[in-house]
Amino acid sequence: MRLQKLNNTEEIMHSLRHFVVICVVMIGSYVGFPNSADADEEGRLPLAHMYFNSAGLDNSGPINIDALQDSNGISELKVSAFGKLNTVTKAQLAVIGGRAFNAMGASYSRGYAITGGRSVYVLLCQGFSSGMEVAAMVTVTERGDVRVKAIQSKSQ
Repeated sequence: MRLQKLNNTEEIMHSLRHFVVICVVMIGSYVGFPNSADADEEGRLPLAHMYFNSAGLDNSGPINIDALQDSNGISELKVSAFGKLNTVTKAQLAVIGGRAFNAMGASYSRGYAITGGRSVYVLLCQGFSSGMEVAAMVTVTERGDVRVKAIQSKSQ
């Protein structure tokens, strides 16, 4: 009888090992191979009109950013800050031409007089649900300087 119990225990252990191996293979297959939902290709939706409005910081006054975008990228960008309206020129926009942006952010710096004083940074972004990257930055200083900079993608 004891020998029969031992055989049953061995059979159970053998079956249990089989079951564990099958489970590991099935889980590995599910995790290792994308299903149809995981394989869906996400596309970036370029925004035709982007508008940002803030009460500002440190007596900057209101900050308003208005951008229009077409199939060639940003076609018009106006930044109202420090009581002045700054329009980014077509030549400046050419620096970031051909890029499609689907998000915009802004930040502010108190700055130094030697660098133009207070500054507003317009952050033009590209991204997906997996993450965003700042792809271009427009700097507008209190003195009225406007600089446009394309930013190299980290994924390139």
